[in-house]
Amino acid sequence: MLLFSGCAFTTGHVDLAYQPTTQATKLATPESPRVTVVVTDKRPTQAVGQKINGFGIKTADIVSNTDVPGTLKSAFETELNSRGFTEGAGGNAISVSLDNFENQFTLGFFSGESTASIGMRVTVKRPDGSVAYDKYITG
Repeated sequence: MLLFSGCAFTTGHVDLAYQPTTQATKLATPESPRVTVVVTDKRPTQAVGQKINGFGIKTADIVSNTDVPGTLKSAFETELNSRGFTEGAGGNAISVSLDNFENQFTLGFFSGESTASIGMRVTVKRPDGSVAYDKYITG
């Protein structure tokens, strides 16, 4: 039995990747300002998840092999570009504060169950410093 339970107690590794939206609607106009994206990682831990055994007890962390804030920044830039926005200084500044990004993987005898959550504050500031958008987003 010890041989079969070994994986539950070892650190798990995942490779994060973003799948872009297909056929995004163009929102930007020629007059739309340029945009820059800055992501700040405020997560309390670098683990992106935990393995949970059948008794509900945490057995090991799950960590990312890829840069989590970098992946999030790239996702924002990809979606903005696909909607017609141009990256560059002197326009709107989009700041993303990543507060939570985790997954709990509960091990079963033959299968497992995964529950994930993300929480981030997204703020868009105009070049004059006024706030155009500010919202805490969870999912």
